[in-house]
Amino acid sequence: MLSPFSITETLRRVEENDSALTQIRIRSSIRGVLVFGDGVFTSSAGSNDFSQLGASIGQNTCIVKLDVTVYDGLALKYDNIEFLNGLKQNASIRELSLNCESLTQSVYLGRSAAHGILEAYQVNNNLTCLVMARYRLEIGDDQIIAATLRCNTNLTCIHIVMCGISNEQLVPIIDAIRGHTSLEYLSLDFNQIGDSGCASIATLLQEPNCNLHTLTLRFNDIGSRGVRDLTNGLVSNKHLRNINLHDNPLDTYDWNRILMSVLCEYSSLNNIYYSNHSLERVGMSGTQLHYLRSLLEMNRSENKCHVAIMKIVKYHFYQIDMEPLFDWNMEGEGERDLKALPYVIAWFDRAAKVVVGYGMQRDYGMQLDREKLSSIYQFARALPLFFVPPSKRAVGKMCTLQ
Repeated sequence: MLSPFSITETLRRVEENDSALTQIRIRSSIRGVLVFGDGVFTSSAGSNDFSQLGASIGQNTCIVKLDVTVYDGLALKYDNIEFLNGLKQNASIRELSLNCESLTQSVYLGRSAAHGILEAYQVNNNLTCLVMARYRLEIGDDQIIAATLRCNTNLTCIHIVMCGISNEQLVPIIDAIRGHTSLEYLSLDFNQIGDSGCASIATLLQEPNCNLHTLTLRFNDIGSRGVRDLTNGLVSNKHLRNINLHDNPLDTYDWNRILMSVLCEYSSLNNIYYSNHSLERVGMSGTQLHYLRSLLEMNRSENKCHVAIMKIVKYHFYQIDMEPLFDWNMEGEGERDLKALPYVIAWFDRAAKVVVGYGMQRDYGMQLDREKLSSIYQFARALPLFFVPPSKRAVGKMCTLQ
């Protein structure tokens, strides 16, 4: 806790471009009590102080985070043109946090303050992290947030929590971040997102340039239909590693069952290969099924080719049918040959190394050897002349017939 002169001290340090000051924390008073601290600027400061702060921020190169919190009490003076212009001119602030710590009148004061700052960052598109908490969104607020998100294409993390986001308000927000290839973390906890909102999120997950690795949707209104949409979005997704759906009114068993089919669709070898091998952690209420935990543990391997091999070995490994490979070289006027066989043998050899490396040798080592021999036998049975050439007597008879 600093002296009551900390406001002046903060202004001085911003103006002097103090390299030790990397965060500005703007606060309103808490029930009439002024807030002091390192880097703190309270909203009880006069208009001239806000003008000075804005002018100094515009020239500062050391501040990387702007943290604004509204409590009960005085309104923030964000209609100050010099302050907003300073935010537009600043090139060093990368993280913006807007918080409203009250559920009374300052909610509306906070919304007004947030509008001005968000609009400033529609000009200054330097943000990599945006946090909004406890702002009750009204009509048009979603469009302002979406416009800011759309302009800041380098965002890596977005937290919009406890803002009462509805399914309709979510749509422009999701649309605004499409194509943001740097975005890795999206948190929409404690909102009012339901099943139709999940459909919008699923379309984002399905995009090939979506690089999200963490999605949290805790404490929303997501049911079984929303779960199905989310899992459908994960079928072709190659990047999402963590998803958290704690405290939603969904059927946990249904979620487990659907998710298992996405992580390992074992109806065919191809389906296993094209299953989701990226998702590693799932947060939900209730107990996870054993098979789901096992699949998630497999996915934690960095080598996704190894993950596919482990799933094939564990869930689809008896009597692997080689017949589709017999016609590998039949394009055009080609004939059946053994072109595929060396690749098959190489795959089994690679699989043997994988099961050893992941401690599965005891359970699947001998089975791999049997399946390897079975595969060679299937080729020999289908293409016998490539393994046992015709005898001289047979050749003689063929010549006589000619």
